[in-house]
Amino acid sequence: IMGLDGSRPALQVATTLAADLHLVQADVHWLPVASSSVDLALCLEVLEHLTAPDLTLRELGRVSRGPVILSTPNQPFFAAANLARLKNLPTWGDDPEHVQWWTAAAFRRRVARWLTVKRVLLRFPWTIVVAHRA
Repeated sequence: IMGLDGSRPALQVATTLAADLHLVQADVHWLPVASSSVDLALCLEVLEHLTAPDLTLRELGRVSRGPVILSTPNQPFFAAANLARLKNLPTWGDDPEHVQWWTAAAFRRRVARWLTVKRVLLRFPWTIVVAHRA
C-alpha cells in the first residue's frame, strides 16, 4: 500500500496515523509509479481541487492495471447541502478550495475521456466512479 500527497505536512500527519504505510510526496499529475503496476487506485476528493484534472486521470490510467475509484462532490447537491447547514455561505455552499465543479453526468463524461467507466454510484452528496484502464 502506498499513499501519495503533494503536501509534506499532510504526509507527516499520515505517518503518525499509519506508520506501516509507504508514503510518498509527489505531484498527482506525474505519478512516480511504473506503468500498469497498481492493483487498485483510489483518488477520493482530489480532482475538484486540481486545475488540470485530466493530467491526473491520464496518469491513473497509465499506472493502473486494476480498478480506479474516483469521487468528487455532486454539484449542485453538495453546495446545497452545505448551504442547508450554513457552511460556506460566502461561496453559496461550495468549498472555497474547489476549482472544478461537476454534475454526476459531467464527471462521468470527464472520466470517460481517459478511463473505461464501469459504474457510477450516487451517494449524497458525492459521485463515485469505478473505472478501468481504457
